[in-house]
Amino acid sequence: AKERKLQRLYIGEPSAEAVAAQMPDLILISATGGDSALALYDQLSTIAPTLIINYDDKSWQALLTQLGEITGHE
Repeated sequence: AKERKLQRLYIGEPSAEAVAAQMPDLILISATGGDSALALYDQLSTIAPTLIINYDDKSWQALLTQLGEITGHE
C-alpha cells in the first residue's frame, strides 16, 4: 500500500461516504470483530454488491480461497 501510495479510507469507525467516494465494484465486510462494518450493510449495499465474510473460523488460506471463488480468480 505504501509503495502504491494508497491512503486509508477511514480511521476508527467505518465510513460509507469514504467507501462510496472510491466507486468500488465490490465491497467485502467482516461479520464480526473490531473491523466489522455490518451495521453499515444497508448503506454499503446501495453503493456496490456487498458480501459479508466471516473469518473467525477460517485460516487465511481458506479465506483467500473463498475470496478467489467470489471474484472469479480461483
